[in-house]
Amino acid sequence: MKGSNLNYITIILSGDRSEKPGLLTKETPEPIVTFGGAYRLIDFTLSNCLHSHTGVIGVLTQYCHPDFADYIDSCSSYAPTEQKAEISILPPKTINDRYEYYKGSADAIEKNIDFIEQYNPESLLVLSGDQVYKMDYAQLLAEHKKYAPAVTIAALRVPWTEANPFWHHGNGNGRTDYRL
Repeated sequence: MKGSNLNYITIILSGDRSEKPGLLTKETPEPIVTFGGAYRLIDFTLSNCLHSHTGVIGVLTQYCHPDFADYIDSCSSYAPTEQKAEISILPPKTINDRYEYYKGSADAIEKNIDFIEQYNPESLLVLSGDQVYKMDYAQLLAEHKKYAPAVTIAALRVPWTEANPFWHHGNGNGRTDYRL
């Protein structure tokens, strides 16, 4: 697959240690927190990728939990043959024996541009590894290709009163304009 012009490749942002769920993520990245007994949060994103026939997946990891690589490797082995994907774990690079941790999502993608460019994709699908949902990314990308915008964002329409908790209410500089 390397060097070929794929329609798209997928980057999954698997995050860092989060304060949101509290004790669950004190020592474990949010995407590999157990969900429903037998699953982990990242399983939903990976399942969507495999069912959408994603060929190449890069999983960006800020902190590589000891079980993370083994878990991701096992995910690709249980997929049916027609849904196999090349899954690569992309931890922060080391410079002078020190990790260069990502300073955010855009920085993580920029620091892995070499991984992306080796496939020469037409589009890049960037996903969160800690969300629970079902989606056909092939359909999303077909719509993106049809209308050719610079960026496509998948979202659900919800009443304003329900959306409010999900918005970032300012950036520390007083900005509260609710822009993406």
